[in-house]
Amino acid sequence: MPETPLNRIVVDSTVCVNWFVQTRGKRIRGFSLDLLAQVRAKQVHIAQPAFWRAHVAALVLRKRGVDVPETVETLLDVPTRDQRDADVLHLATDIAIATHAELFDTLYHAAAINKGIELVTANSSYVERAGHLGHIRLLSDWAARSRIAERNKRYSQHHQADAPELRQKKR
Repeated sequence: MPETPLNRIVVDSTVCVNWFVQTRGKRIRGFSLDLLAQVRAKQVHIAQPAFWRAHVAALVLRKRGVDVPETVETLLDVPTRDQRDADVLHLATDIAIATHAELFDTLYHAAAINKGIELVTANSSYVERAGHLGHIRLLSDWAARSRIAERNKRYSQHHQADAPELRQKKR
């Protein structure tokens, strides 16, 4: 599968719900919160299916001890480009039929495929079912890849500044 930009992704509800309550372990929650911080800092841009805020709010509503009105306000503040495309629904339906997966899961995936970017999910069983379609990565793998890319960027910048030939060109 060709590499897609790290800074444009679709994020599914398994990640978004962890912004508000731990549902998949401390490590996944930490990765989810890191991703949210990157979105807020505009280091990562998310392109979501149009229903995503309502879907996440509905899932959070089932959890105890969560301030749902505050959750909704937070969701409304998350910068995103929502997709309202009939092609996404058609593709999601095809994926759901082929993989026997839930339509909500496939809608996130179809949105990623439609934009030519990756879906980031914490749902390993969905990745097992639909991973062969591409455009999907587990949150833990995305977080590791993102950290490696950032380290390489800092390393490269540091060593470029130290390179004698680059210092001479600056003069």
